[in-house]
Amino acid sequence: MDEVRQKEAEIQRTVSAEAASGAGADLFSGNIRKTAEWVPVLFLFLTLLRNPTLYTMPGHAYNVDFFTLGTLSLAAVALLFSDFRRLSGTLLGMGKIPLTALLVFFGIAAGHFLANERLSIQHLGEGLRWISIPLLVCVYYDSFRKLLPAYFSILCLLNLFYTLVEVWRGNPILCGISGNINWNVSLIVMTTPFLLYCLWDGLRNRWKLPLFVPFLAGGAILAVSAVFFVRLDSRAGFLMLPAVLLIFGWLKLSARSRRIALFAAIGAFLAGSVLLSLFFTGSLGRMISEDDRLIFYEGAVNMIADHPVFGVGDASFEDRYVRYRPLEYFFTKNVAPRSDHPHNHFLYIACSFGMIGLCAWLCLLLIPAGHVFLKLYRREPVSILSHLYFFALLYTLFHASLDLVFFVWPNALVSLMILGLFWHECFVREENAVFPAGAGLRVLSAFLAVLIAGWSLFAAVRSVYSSYVVKRLMMSPMPVSEMASGIYHTARRCPAEYAQNYAMLYLTENILNYPELTVYLADIMRRSNIENYPGVHMGRGNAMFQLGCLKEAYESYQREAENFPMAVLPVHNMILTAERMGDENRVRKLRENLAFRLSTRNINPQMYEYILKNPNFDLVPWAIPKKFGGPGGQYGVQK
Repeated sequence: MDEVRQKEAEIQRTVSAEAASGAGADLFSGNIRKTAEWVPVLFLFLTLLRNPTLYTMPGHAYNVDFFTLGTLSLAAVALLFSDFRRLSGTLLGMGKIPLTALLVFFGIAAGHFLANERLSIQHLGEGLRWISIPLLVCVYYDSFRKLLPAYFSILCLLNLFYTLVEVWRGNPILCGISGNINWNVSLIVMTTPFLLYCLWDGLRNRWKLPLFVPFLAGGAILAVSAVFFVRLDSRAGFLMLPAVLLIFGWLKLSARSRRIALFAAIGAFLAGSVLLSLFFTGSLGRMISEDDRLIFYEGAVNMIADHPVFGVGDASFEDRYVRYRPLEYFFTKNVAPRSDHPHNHFLYIACSFGMIGLCAWLCLLLIPAGHVFLKLYRREPVSILSHLYFFALLYTLFHASLDLVFFVWPNALVSLMILGLFWHECFVREENAVFPAGAGLRVLSAFLAVLIAGWSLFAAVRSVYSSYVVKRLMMSPMPVSEMASGIYHTARRCPAEYAQNYAMLYLTENILNYPELTVYLADIMRRSNIENYPGVHMGRGNAMFQLGCLKEAYESYQREAENFPMAVLPVHNMILTAERMGDENRVRKLRENLAFRLSTRNINPQMYEYILKNPNFDLVPWAIPKKFGGPGGQYGVQK
């Protein structure tokens, strides 16, 4: 009797345990579903907060850094750690090649962060953005795949509206929300198809409106996008869009038609090469000579040769690349003080993460793209959305070989999130694989999520605070003492915001005439990840000269002259400093250097005097007005 009762008790405990386990599983699956819903929505909302003034001041927004790509990358990492079970399941479900590539790329980015004491946690986020954002989309694949078409449509509408406002205000350059005409063209091409898709799906499939309604709405959007595409006059856009459309058209042909089209394309290429070499060599030569991309490529290749294994780090590229700019660059038309990208995505990755990092990135980028291409080539069933995603990614890959579209907001976000979708479709094979994580590991994951989220929020608040202070300092009249106090406290609290610090450096040097504060700001920037930020050494040298610290002033001018080997102002200031120091031998050598720079760039005495009064023309003497002895904007005279 006792044995029977004991067995009944065991059966009851088993049934109770199974019921409790089932209830716990239901509760856990419910939490998983809730997490899958709010994580993508939260992240997509944060991506729209790059610059809040886009919404408050349309048409004349100013630069306010809030959630930058580095901050968004940290937010993505925090959201990944918020659900360790889902993250581990995705990673363990990947094949060996993509998982190894992910770990290698992560190791290189983290290694640069640990090895360079000048980098902040925000710079780690910038280095990890290439894998953190796609991985977040890959982990929350189902939700992102549903949300991204609407999100891209919102970006398209926002960009078109902002460009229309710029047209209405009479802005000569239509930059859109991305900040550059080439990036604007890229964003229009990448997002307009999704807006057309959402219009058709909503108006026709869901609301069952007459056929002419979605056709009219879509036609209006397509017409506006086409007008802007033509008006922006982007050579890269005009080249890459037809190339992508030709590839898509070729994929839709029959096998026989593909062979005919391929041979026809090869023949057209050979014939075009012959025609160019016979009749258009002059025009082609002028176009190449006026384009600075080949010069950027040369500098990037030299940089890779010196740092072939692990590169210099994503956050250190601009600082290191200053010394690799070829001398020919300073004779091009579009000389810029800053050079933060070689205008080729793959060269940038190789410079930043080395050849090992480039190989890992190519695995993560080209294998998924090739997977979709083969599906289209084999005529396997592919949804309309997958066609649109592949179109946008393929266009990005083409355009990124000539510009920064894989580097800037929001174009980079669009590409990286699409890449994350393809990661899941190509790499993840066993979605139910779960790492056996105990309570301690789950607590550690939650702690890391909270910690990284706090870092991300702190970096975002610091960026927007410094941007707001700089705007107020430059636009609002205030006493000199109040301005100096605001500059000092902002620089002390936000040392990593070098763009804002440079703006304050300009104020201290040109408005306040406060050399001590100028030196303080310049030294903060010299301790940052971009020590060679344009103008920092010149500003510090001018301040040191005013303070009578001639040796320090000379050293700062010398650094500026090395960074800009054809500029005349640094050498001019070095001569003044050497004369004050009484070093006649050095003065003689410097005068020879200055004479070489002036004669090489055909700068006459009148132009030289104009440059001394207007430093902005030091890099572009061809833009000096004719009444001051210059070419008056006729590029080519200085070459």
